[in-house]
Amino acid sequence: HGYHDKDLIRGDLAAAGFSDMAIDTIAEQSRASSPRVPAVAYCQGTLLRNEIEAREAGSLASATDYTEAAIAE
Repeated sequence: HGYHDKDLIRGDLAAAGFSDMAIDTIAEQSRASSPRVPAVAYCQGTLLRNEIEAREAGSLASATDYTEAAIAE
């Protein structure tokens, strides 16, 4: 989501000991089997989770449900 800078990625890989690397950008559209999949991905699998939990502890499930409903519209 936010890790796309090729030079930064190359630097991180080099720092981890990799030397022979190729980075290819592929323009594709992702598809989800239901609105729940992207809702969970964004609300629980990105830094957005930290923001949700910082604003109201215990609200992650309801925020994910709300996001799912919004995507379904």
